[in-house]
Amino acid sequence: MTMEAEQPTRRISPDTLAECEDSARFWGDELGPYGAQLQRRADYFAVASTMLSTLVGLSVWPLLTASTAWWAQAIVSLVALSAAFASAVPKYRNYAECASEIRILVREFQHEKGLFRDALRAIEEERTEKGQALAVTAHDLFEITHARKGELHPFPEELQERRGLERKAKAEVRAGLHPAAEHHPISP
Repeated sequence: MTMEAEQPTRRISPDTLAECEDSARFWGDELGPYGAQLQRRADYFAVASTMLSTLVGLSVWPLLTASTAWWAQAIVSLVALSAAFASAVPKYRNYAECASEIRILVREFQHEKGLFRDALRAIEEERTEKGQALAVTAHDLFEITHARKGELHPFPEELQERRGLERKAKAEVRAGLHPAAEHHPISP
């Protein structure tokens, strides 16, 4: 007779669920504008590169055939170099790729926020096993998404700092250190 060892069921506390839901809300709401900003930067450099390349293309042949002055050739070369630089910056800084990844992460954080809410609701309604199963799934997905967020380049350090301050303020409210803060929540 073989006895199979029962696997212990992972339990996620309601406090952890609420904290993860809050984090998913923050990143789901705040990463979108950051991604849009990166996309605007990538677009700006693409437009600048195109305009400079067009300028070089339109001016290089007439200038070279009409003038052999070194300064004219230097100006055309400088504009051509600027066009190359403008096209390289967004690729080097990873703006467009990061913006694309952010669009995916925002959808995932928003989905996970809903899963956390459903899990909390199920636990509150005494459907503990269903709630815990949902909580474990949501938590596992959240950890993966959160890790992918940490790999973003350029990383949203300003947002990370704001998230840290928001978490600290909420912890102080829960600890009763700032009771007035309950009436004036920190805006995201």
